[in-house]
Amino acid sequence: MKTTYTKLIISVLLSLSFINTKAQVREILEIIKPQKAYEGIPVLQKKSQFLHVGIGLVNNVVSVASLSSLPSILGVSGGIGVTTTSSKTGPFVLGYEYFVKNNMGIGLDLSYAKASKSYKSSLFLPGVYNYNYTATTIMISTIYHFYTTNKLDPYTKASIGATIWKAKYSKDGNEQPNPSTIPSPVAYNGVIGLRYFVTPRIAPVGELSYSNLRFSATVGVGVKL
Repeated sequence: MKTTYTKLIISVLLSLSFINTKAQVREILEIIKPQKAYEGIPVLQKKSQFLHVGIGLVNNVVSVASLSSLPSILGVSGGIGVTTTSSKTGPFVLGYEYFVKNNMGIGLDLSYAKASKSYKSSLFLPGVYNYNYTATTIMISTIYHFYTTNKLDPYTKASIGATIWKAKYSKDGNEQPNPSTIPSPVAYNGVIGLRYFVTPRIAPVGELSYSNLRFSATVGVGVKL
């Protein structure tokens, strides 16, 4: 019963937060909305489609995943006899957008990121401890374009979806039950982005975002279909 009440309270708080956020977004859009519309022919308009690929400049998979107490037990922060190594791949991004209005689109975004961290202890609890994580995210998006010209396309984007987490833990090469906590599968993303068309169809893409994987930046290239 206690768990049910807790979930209900959280749901109400999230709903209130979402309503408040929508109001704030509308206020921001009114502020940045140009006083005068572009008088030429926008490169992207109603029924346009845009596809892009990109790579993230920040991989936060390990920092978002909550590791077990093992690293602190080993004294990883300056611990004697402990060495730490890590590797990261991605995130890689694929995005699609369809314009339902001249200044608004709906989209689908996919991303994949992988990271690992290894602790080698030669004194206390000797051994090699490996944590490996992959995060595959799919989200639906709404995109607002506030001043699209024949070349320039600045926009904001809000997305929600799910992240599929996979985690593996091993000691001395032998896979064992993962003692770390898997993050929530709920995925969200708020983006400020810019496209600049170097040809009538091709555009470099840059995005700054805040999501369940924290702050990030993405660069890539896209094509008008």
